Amino acid sequence: MTTTYCTYTELANETGSGLSQTILEELINQAEREVNSRLAVAGLSGSANDTLKVATLKIATANMLVRYRLDNTKPSGLTIGELSMSDNIDEAIRNLKADGLRIVGEYIKTNFPTKSRRYMTKVN
Repeated sequence: MTTTYCTYTELANETGSGLSQTILEELINQAEREVNSRLAVAGLSGSANDTLKVATLKIATANMLVRYRLDNTKPSGLTIGELSMSDNIDEAIRNLKADGLRIVGEYIKTNFPTKSRRYMTKVN
């Protein structure tokens, strides 16, 4: 990755995750690829700033929860005997991802390069 919006330490501190540095960095890299792809479509390139950091941390946290969901570290429900607990991790993933992408969208709206257009009419 050429632009780093956040560090593994920031993600670990924000989430309390015990995942390794290598895994957290890959989750951040994936989040940054998502941010960069949206910026590229708008004709922008990213730079390290607080807005993109917040967006990347939200998306990386969603990515981390997806990993927990897939490796069953954090199942959506747990039943032990007659005790049952549930957690809507899928909703948390959707909300974090949506928040992150909304922030990227706002960044794009704020920084979108405006081009002035001039129209000419040919008169004979």
